[in-house]
Formats: sequence, C-alpha cells, structure tokens
Amino acid sequence: GIAALEHTGYIKLRIYQHKELIRFSVIDNGIGMSKDEIQHLYKIINDEKSKNIGLTNVNRRLILQYGPEYALHIQSKKGLCTRISFSLPLKS
Repeated sequence: GIAALEHTGYIKLRIYQHKELIRFSVIDNGIGMSKDEIQHLYKIINDEKSKNIGLTNVNRRLILQYGPEYALHIQSKKGLCTRISFSLPLKS
C-alpha cells in the first residue's frame, strides 16, 4: 500500500484491550482500496484454494483457532488509507 506513494508512508500497529478482547490493527497511509477492491480481497483470502500466503494464511488460522467471528476485518478509503484488524479473546 505505501510502496506506490510519492511521499513518505507510515504503517501504524495498534494493540489494545477492549472488554474481553485484545484488538490488533495495522493502519497505513497508502493508496487505499475501493469497495470493489476490498470485496475482491475478501474473496481471495476466504478462498480455500487461494495460492496467496500472507493475509490468506493469517485469516485461515484465526478462523480455525477462534471461529469466523475472529476473521480479518478490512477497511479502506481509495487514495487515503487501509486498516486491517482482528480481535482475539482475552484468556485468563
């Protein structure tokens, strides 16, 4: 997302506790994605036959370990930023 920028990009990692969850967010100020591009990315990462490794692997592991409600969540605005987040249950 930031490789195509003509200016300095940033990637921000945010981890915090919210009620009984630990929340993780990765945010960049890159080129962003349209709603159609986000839907296409969801299709790729949820495809069992996908050859993509990064997000697909992380998403599969989250679902297998914790269930579909803990899958990756993608938010983006074309030309502005992208945020990919997930939550994990807080274990006592």
